[in-house]
Amino acid sequence: MSLNKPKIAIVGLGDTGGRIAGRIAEYGDVYIVNYDDWFKDYFKGYLFFKPERLDELIKVLLNYEQTMIVVGLGEDIVDSINSFLNNLEKLTVFAVKPFRAEKKKVKRAEKQLKLIGECVTWDLNVLLETMPNAPIGTAIDAFDDEITKEIKKYVKLG
Repeated sequence: MSLNKPKIAIVGLGDTGGRIAGRIAEYGDVYIVNYDDWFKDYFKGYLFFKPERLDELIKVLLNYEQTMIVVGLGEDIVDSINSFLNNLEKLTVFAVKPFRAEKKKVKRAEKQLKLIGECVTWDLNVLLETMPNAPIGTAIDAFDDEITKEIKKYVKLG
């Protein structure tokens, strides 16, 4: 273990990934990858990259002992995950599956899961069973809290 290398980089890929990555910022340096510029304002204090700058980000990530990527499957931006998979050795992917009703996202998510291979996943459809009457925003916040707790456990074990 090099004393000069920062321990963990946390990459939030897309809207969902960025939102969850921001919740675990105390465990590493957070990088947000998103198409939308407004995310820069939403995630002040984190380094922001557009997908066309992934090569630059990957060079930065090579300086870390471990990289964690948090993604919302089905989002267009997740298709760029191949760049990370091909270039980073110590990589862990945490992924959130979309609602069944989002048919286009579900189809894309299936392809993305095959591309990613081994990863830790959570299924948004659990909310329909565990919080059927909650407003969607409240349910997603609770879901994000649970994911955050699980990722924190993983970081503490690693």
